[in-house]
Amino acid sequence: GNSYSATAWAGYEGWRHAQPALGLTYWRRGRISGEDVELGLPGVPFPYAAPVVDPQRFGGEQVELAARLKLPLAGTGFALEAEYRIPLWRDLNGPQSGLNYSYRIGLQYDL
Repeated sequence: GNSYSATAWAGYEGWRHAQPALGLTYWRRGRISGEDVELGLPGVPFPYAAPVVDPQRFGGEQVELAARLKLPLAGTGFALEAEYRIPLWRDLNGPQSGLNYSYRIGLQYDL
């Protein structure tokens, strides 16, 4: 299936040593067209061994809230960055494992 997403950020850059920001992301993943016949079970009423391999139960929609903190390293062009995300709303196409939260820590270089 196709995947689409849109993100909006609002941040504050008035502090020299820290730049906080909040973001909102919407994503949509469509159902898969087609199937992998090796994942099915022949001759049973439910042809898939688990819901996660059923192409009609893949995808859905979600809205996430993100908080980010960027810490510029003075005079280097580098910055440390940390981000934390939580889902605010979720509508999945069947039983799927969803994320309760995610985080990212990184090193950024501005050209």
